[in-house]
Amino acid sequence: MQDIDTRLPYRIGWPSPLPILPLKTTLIEGDYRNSPEDDPELGGGVVYLEDEDLTYIKCLASMWRILDRHAVQAKSLELAFRHSLDSEPGEDSDRTLVINCKGRTGSWLHCLTDIRSCWGGKGIFKRIEFLDVDQLKAPLHCITEDDPVLQLWERDYQSKVFAIVKERNWQSIDVFRCGTASNIAECPATVLIDAYDASDATWWNDIIPNIQSQCHGWQVRLTQAYDLFRSSDNAKEPSVLRGPLGGPYGLENGSSIGPINTAAFGTLGGFIRLKLPGCDVIQFALTNHHVVRDPTLSEERKVLVSSPSIVDVDESLSAIAERIQGELEDVQNSNHPSREAEIREVKRYIEESKLLAHHIKSQAQQHGHVFSSSGVRTRDEAGCSWIMDWALVQFPSTLETSEKLRDAPMTKPAWKGREASTWSPSIRAGMRVHLKGRSSGWARGRVNGIKTTIKHRFEQDDKLVSAWAFEPGAKRGDSGSFVFVSVNGQVAGVYFGGSKGKRMGFFIPMDLIIQDIEEVTKGKVVWPQKSTME
Repeated sequence: MQDIDTRLPYRIGWPSPLPILPLKTTLIEGDYRNSPEDDPELGGGVVYLEDEDLTYIKCLASMWRILDRHAVQAKSLELAFRHSLDSEPGEDSDRTLVINCKGRTGSWLHCLTDIRSCWGGKGIFKRIEFLDVDQLKAPLHCITEDDPVLQLWERDYQSKVFAIVKERNWQSIDVFRCGTASNIAECPATVLIDAYDASDATWWNDIIPNIQSQCHGWQVRLTQAYDLFRSSDNAKEPSVLRGPLGGPYGLENGSSIGPINTAAFGTLGGFIRLKLPGCDVIQFALTNHHVVRDPTLSEERKVLVSSPSIVDVDESLSAIAERIQGELEDVQNSNHPSREAEIREVKRYIEESKLLAHHIKSQAQQHGHVFSSSGVRTRDEAGCSWIMDWALVQFPSTLETSEKLRDAPMTKPAWKGREASTWSPSIRAGMRVHLKGRSSGWARGRVNGIKTTIKHRFEQDDKLVSAWAFEPGAKRGDSGSFVFVSVNGQVAGVYFGGSKGKRMGFFIPMDLIIQDIEEVTKGKVVWPQKSTME
């Protein structure tokens, strides 16, 4: 059994150790929508079998008979590349037989051994993975103010856990209840850890058992850490908010934004109005510093910014070019007199598409610039050290802007047509929030009562900083988005990053951002205003 990985209660596999979760699944034959994790964001697509690989089809019936013989309740049996989120499929060592089962039992081990004995040497797969997807994706339940877990963590367990992991290369630590029980109180408290060195055996042999012992039976889930900041210059995420300068409404909450000299992109969260000494009130767009940072320049004030980002402009132009080419081919292949009217319509469409492409390209050349920025640093407030990550972008005053919360969620009709004119001074455990991002559009979640702790390197030193966490989070490219209180549309904070492994997002409270902006710029934020509502 030494070569079988049994570290997780909902997953076993061969050979040991299996790669650390989360993994991307790219089916070698079939439809990825039925992949084990059933997650479009983690699904890697489909790679079809070559003729010589069809031996796999022949052995399927045999494998199902083995599963039946051991009474394993399998939902699916698939051949796939199981690879890290930042790698491409195709490595032979990642060819995995993935068996999605219900409830791990002792029969999993015997079944795995039989499949390996019968088919392990045929070259069809290099790994076998039994996985209970229901438990892998067990819901996270936010800690509420009256949950005893909150006091236990803050009073006793937090310091113990941090001492245990002090020397490890971890990224973030959270505490949620995690489980499938209908009564949330029956779902066990779970310490969720993202670590860059999660594959190190020390975590599994020493650290996790030690945490469970110190926290008196709490569960621990360890996942592989990836890029914390969720803008992107190395992975594409399609934009749901396309069009010149955010569409016909001009610059608005949730528009795409990015520096002109890099392939990075993120979200224009919204707008603030700032009264600077000796100046009139000026309107700025607010986003994250890391979204508009240009590493090729020494001074951030020189950074030129485009909305939508250059990436989205290029994608829009490419899509238009493909449509034009398709229509041209259709016209060239259609000379029959009966289609003259249709051909004229196609030619008109082609000309309109060319005008649209010209409009997008010319509009995107009207850049703004970074007026002021926090950098990525910390701010101490109320006994916590908070991460600061904001930037003010100034666009020409001639550009049209819209401060209304367009297309607000239909579950909150009072939002429709409202402006983001107030910010909330309080964030409460379990509070429902919405986010409008460049990649997600409108997304919703619930704020956890225990703040996220992030271990981040500032210059030469690692420092523990806080942020509010909400689940289920957002997508890459949503960095800079405003986070709104669902019940009234007030701005709660600015989203800056998240964890795919833990399925959650992180945001900075708006009151701290406002304070920091005023200290850095020596100005006064006059809009949005602090809410007087509780």
